[in-house]
Amino acid sequence: MFSDFSIFDSDQRPVPDFFLRIFHYFNDKNIAFVQVPQSYTEIKTPISQGAAAQQIPFLHIVMRGRNKTSAFSLGSGTVYKIDALLEVGGLRDDTVTEDIATSVMLHDRGYESVYADFFGIWYGEPPQDALSYVKQQGRWSLGGFQLLPTLLKSNLKLRQFNDYLSGYLYWLKSGPVMLMMLIAPVVFLLFRIPFLGINLYMYILIYYPILLITVITFIYAMKNTDKYSIKSFYMHQCVEILAFPYILVSFINAVSGKKKPFNVTPKGEGRGYAKIAAPHIIISIFEILAIISGILWYYSIHDYMLRLAIILNIVWSVYFIIFLAGSIVMAVRSNARKSVNLIDHENIYAVK
Repeated sequence: MFSDFSIFDSDQRPVPDFFLRIFHYFNDKNIAFVQVPQSYTEIKTPISQGAAAQQIPFLHIVMRGRNKTSAFSLGSGTVYKIDALLEVGGLRDDTVTEDIATSVMLHDRGYESVYADFFGIWYGEPPQDALSYVKQQGRWSLGGFQLLPTLLKSNLKLRQFNDYLSGYLYWLKSGPVMLMMLIAPVVFLLFRIPFLGINLYMYILIYYPILLITVITFIYAMKNTDKYSIKSFYMHQCVEILAFPYILVSFINAVSGKKKPFNVTPKGEGRGYAKIAAPHIIISIFEILAIISGILWYYSIHDYMLRLAIILNIVWSVYFIIFLAGSIVMAVRSNARKSVNLIDHENIYAVK
């Protein structure tokens, strides 16, 4: 009788020696499951490029750091110990992301998990167009928001709790907080209403050092990561900002308790969806108007502090326009083309 079982999406394939490289981890009786990264190889559109780039920091930096503590199941590419899974009642079926919810239950029971960062599954197909992408992100974010009550009731170790909570905060930042960030300079520059009542010097002294440290840390963490360039970073940020209205809807659904059915991410050749980018087009127009209003306002006053505040908000508006423009172009021009494979197929069966 087999004591373990694995899950693979229908568009993904394990390498021939996959199980030989996995089963030895279960010699440790406290290991409940092993997860390997998911490799996208069908990169045909700008959206799929952005979606693939978005996964690189998560799969090869964040999940590595969670090995043996809070590495969670990603669904496909997970190998479970059946006894451990039965002990917690099987896979959770009351959430749209049963993989991470089940992981919390197993970690809460005292089990550990392994993240084996090797090329184990391939031929994965990311979302090829804007509609497919926002549906995927909406589903993932809804599952992330639904996880909070489970976390608050759990007895996870402090580091595990913080790791899982950071996932919830990521979705919060990508949805509701992103909306506030986008409209803050508009409200100030266009309507001349301060979005936050905070001392400007304190804001500069506290926020910008944190921002700088975050950027430096990210660059340092990514310096040895293959296939992630400045272009990758830009496309990563563009698809992330593209999804924010739909993540916001997921947040509202989670707070209101509205049930949403599980929808599989559509697969296809990719097509343009201008409607998906409608909120981004509207916000971009307001950002441009805010910049114009801010410039006129700047030259009509002589107060140093107010001028500085205007400059900072103009800079933020310009920053957001750069990524909003990219997200709009990616949504409209998601036309399929020849695949850009990110995998070295000549060495696909090599044991690294």
